[in-house]
Order: sequence, then C-alpha cells, then structure tokens
Amino acid sequence: MTKFDKSAKEEIISAKQAALNAKNFFTDVIGAEGNRITLEEVSLSEDKKYWFITLGIYSKTDNPVLLAQGLKELLNYKTFKIDAKSGDVISMDIKFITYPKPQNG
Repeated sequence: MTKFDKSAKEEIISAKQAALNAKNFFTDVIGAEGNRITLEEVSLSEDKKYWFITLGIYSKTDNPVLLAQGLKELLNYKTFKIDAKSGDVISMDIKFITYPKPQNG
C-alpha cells in the first residue's frame, strides 16, 4: 500500500487495553496501596486518536471526624488521555473531587 491509499486502516488499541494502561500508569506513578480502583467511563475521540478513561479512586481515610460519620473512603475521579495507537498515557487530570462516600455497615 502506498501512503496515499485511503483503504489502509490504522489499528488502535482496544478500550480494555487503554483502561489497563490508565490503571497501570496510576499504580506505577502514584501508587495504589490501600486504594480501590474502578472503571467509570471510556470514550474514544471523534478523530479516533485518543482514548479518554475515567477511573474512580477510592482511598481509605483515617480522619476521625469522617470516621465518626461512618465515612471510611474518599472518592476521587481521574481522567486519562491515552494515545489510541501507541497506548501511551498523554495526561492524567482530576475530573472532579467528590465528597466522602458513606459506607454501609
């Protein structure tokens, strides 16, 4: 195929691989000891160049005021921009910060 052949399809990584790359980046760079990580959102940019992966990061708190209210974990969301071809993490941003999440029991 020549470089002008429009029929050549460029391969991109799967959504699953993009999510794993985001999680691995977070755990390698920030550390995840004591954190629970959940997949919250996955989207591919319209131009198919980037995956946007949002992870929920639950971290335990030892704040006595929060514990007295039955709040055992803090929840934050991180959004990762992943290169859809290479799988490299381009950026990690705080999507928004939530208030502590009440725990039952």
